[in-house]
Amino acid sequence: DSYTLLYPRPLDPIIQISAVGQPPAGTGRLLVVFAIPGERLTPQPLDDGRVRYRIGLRVSAVDRTHNVIRGLDTLRAFVARDTLPAGAWLSGLVELPAPAGAYDVRVAVEEAGGEAGSTALLRDVALGAPRGTLALSDLVLGRSAGGLRWENLGDPVMLNALNAYMPGDDAPVYYEASGLVPGRSYQTTLAVRPANDEEGRGVSLLFAERAERTTMHIRRTIGLEGLAEGRYRLRVTLEDRETGERSSRERLINIVIP
Repeated sequence: DSYTLLYPRPLDPIIQISAVGQPPAGTGRLLVVFAIPGERLTPQPLDDGRVRYRIGLRVSAVDRTHNVIRGLDTLRAFVARDTLPAGAWLSGLVELPAPAGAYDVRVAVEEAGGEAGSTALLRDVALGAPRGTLALSDLVLGRSAGGLRWENLGDPVMLNALNAYMPGDDAPVYYEASGLVPGRSYQTTLAVRPANDEEGRGVSLLFAERAERTTMHIRRTIGLEGLAEGRYRLRVTLEDRETGERSSRERLINIVIP
């Protein structure tokens, strides 16, 4: 986009974007998850007593290195039994197929009619890695119960649109590993530390396992017991125990008290 969309009234959505899939296999895509405060939305009454919310999403991804531009412009209708109250959220997701690259991504979320909306610019979204290179996809956080479910080419993955947990919750984590050598041993490190802790204090979990395929879809669950309210940084590192090659990804986790 060469211009910034402006709206008379903001929607103040939470927007998360994750680069997943394998571009060489044609499955590379950008997963965009959004959540909009219910009190920001204007319901449209239906004849059966329910209400409808019509939400437009515009996603543009620009890889300036390779001159690649990908875009998605869609209108979604959400139906609820009643008007969403304050404290409730309307959430959803879209997928944008894309080849390998480093993208600047702009997301616009608006109500149908264009009177209310917000835009967000997320930079340095990397998708794909050179063939044969050990690599991890972005980390996708979920909820152990409720929330959104993403059908990942027939593989269901739970999502957490708000990226927020209560103390003591479990945090399911999904990611993809590629460039593996079947039969070779790999060491995984999961570390959770306060986001503003420069000394690296926190907790870590270390384990080793053998690769079954060159590409694997991996699920882990992190217990958040003992973590106080605040923002934390989750870091997953995968290391080839034979060659020492490593790949890491990070994601912020928010612990909140209702």
